[in-house]
Amino acid sequence: MVSLLISALLLFVPAGAWALASTAVLTEYAERRARIDVRAMRPTRGRVAPYFAVTLTPIAFGVLLWYLLVGIENDFGPLSGVAERLVSSLAIGFAVTACITLAAQASIARARLGEMVGPAFPRVLPLIVVPTTGPVFALVLAFLLVGNITPIVNGSLSSRPEVVDAVAVAFLIFGASNLGYLGGALASNRVSNLLSPRGFGQALIRLVVGEVAVVVGLLYAFLQISAMSS
Repeated sequence: MVSLLISALLLFVPAGAWALASTAVLTEYAERRARIDVRAMRPTRGRVAPYFAVTLTPIAFGVLLWYLLVGIENDFGPLSGVAERLVSSLAIGFAVTACITLAAQASIARARLGEMVGPAFPRVLPLIVVPTTGPVFALVLAFLLVGNITPIVNGSLSSRPEVVDAVAVAFLIFGASNLGYLGGALASNRVSNLLSPRGFGQALIRLVVGEVAVVVGLLYAFLQISAMSS
């Protein structure tokens, strides 16, 4: 059975972060409804729903990773030693990624709520989707690690301690690199008038610039994981 700590990091932390972020967005929506005629808001409720669907991604990926680990433990027994340390670092990096990206998406949704329920909805949604690449990148790294964990568990691969240390740190660095999304979101939120091509372009570019840090963290982690089998 997957350890309680790893299970919490993969399952409960993303779910809790999603609940907090969703509550923040719903609170903002409720406050706007209190200031505006409810009849005017009613046709726009469906435009807020996609936010909640998009931000469920970390939860779905966490469940998938958890089931992958369950499968490995069913085949080879409980993880221990090097394998447990690597998986724990992966879980921490994933949990950090989930929390930061959800915070970034909630920041965009709250700041752009008035535009999201208005004619700028088609331009707000892509901004909310951009940070979703963080959990996607984390899932890619997880699959790469799982490919190396299996030979470690069955004893056919023995990695040097310094390589294991580098991989463990790389997951933490990748998780922290997702702060680029949050910084990009805060900078993007300062851009007004998404209905103009220039305004939308500036808002999107600021988010993409923040994503550069995440891509660097991804590449670094990828190189460290690749070194395990060399």
